[in-house]
Amino acid sequence: MTPITAIVFSGWLLLCGAIVFRSPFYRKAGLSPGWMVGFFLLKVGAGALYAWLFTRWPDYENRIDTWRYFVLSQAETDWLLRDPAGFFADLVTPRYADDSGLFGSRNSLLNDLKEVTVVKLAALCNLLSGRNYYVNLLFFNLIVLYGQVGIALIWSRFFRIRRPEWMVAAIVLWPSVLFWSSGFHRDGLMLHAMGWALWLSYRIFRQRRASLLQAAGWILHVGFLFVLRNYLAIVLVAGMLLALVYYYSNHRIRTITALLVIGVAGLLLLSYWAPSLSLPYMLARRQAEFLALEGGSRVSPLPLQEGWSGLLHSLPAALFRAFAAPLPWGGLKTMEWPVALENACWLLSLLPAARLVHTYFGTDKARMAWIICCLWVVVVIGLITGLTIPFVGAIARYKSLLWPLMVPPVLYWWYSLLAKRKPESLQGDRH
Repeated sequence: MTPITAIVFSGWLLLCGAIVFRSPFYRKAGLSPGWMVGFFLLKVGAGALYAWLFTRWPDYENRIDTWRYFVLSQAETDWLLRDPAGFFADLVTPRYADDSGLFGSRNSLLNDLKEVTVVKLAALCNLLSGRNYYVNLLFFNLIVLYGQVGIALIWSRFFRIRRPEWMVAAIVLWPSVLFWSSGFHRDGLMLHAMGWALWLSYRIFRQRRASLLQAAGWILHVGFLFVLRNYLAIVLVAGMLLALVYYYSNHRIRTITALLVIGVAGLLLLSYWAPSLSLPYMLARRQAEFLALEGGSRVSPLPLQEGWSGLLHSLPAALFRAFAAPLPWGGLKTMEWPVALENACWLLSLLPAARLVHTYFGTDKARMAWIICCLWVVVVIGLITGLTIPFVGAIARYKSLLWPLMVPPVLYWWYSLLAKRKPESLQGDRH
């Protein structure tokens, strides 16, 4: 690092730290400014480690997405300085005469946007950073920290934690979340968009009304999430709707069960009416795209080409891959051990944590609606991940988006156990 680069990095670090320290959102949420600056610095450090580790790979500037985005952003920055209107118009300009449609994996504007958007964001950051990857990390983590804090605040409200910083720490510092969401990549942006959409939904639900700014923010973040990973946005919105049905219905379990049955029946009928839009076909096509890639943690693909019978037969293995693999036994590579320990810790604590949630949340409609939303997103996205991705490392990266919805009950159970504290204060609806 040259002296000039060090000065630029230090100056922006101080400014970004000051923004975090004085953030009105964090202060109104009751979060300690010192703690938040600490979380921000840890994320920047994790992002730098993420970038440095991948420089050890051969030809990393072309093979590793985060560095490939940065290399591509150089020409985009030149374009931005030369033709700003054309730079932004490129986001909505049709690229193909035979566009394959909304969910197409090739010759599709939407499919291209999941990378183009990140490259253009890096290009914008280059204007301020002097085209330095590590300075760009400061701007990136300044943004994406908000979404993770939003999820943590919802959990802290429902668990009635007096110091919400502890729940922020539980999510932000969970190893997979810290590592994968801190590097300049889609993962951090998706987690931010998902978290902020959930936080805005929670605020609108509590206030029983939505301001224009809240509504615009919700649409913007769900739309951004749809651009980055369309099925995640669809599943998230469906989870929110299920939560509302649970809260407002007089026959909650029967209503949700009926909706799920109708949804499955609809998917089956769609398979007959439009085979190219059938769920097994789309999952098999996505799996084939991953099989075309190379990776050191490859496992045998699950059989999805047999339609619904193959899909149903593969569900147990998909659940295992999504939520248990790898487990800490022999044959693991060095990079797989942290993931294996995460999985083991979570699995060993899952049943008592579920019992705690059932005992202290079961009589509260709002809390159980939140749990319904989290369960829906975690299970559906976990199944899609386990079914389609034949690389253990990639599964761990994709699952980093789910840990913020999975790990807080487990860590709260450990806190209750170690502190010998029974959470009786969860009774009642005062959140």
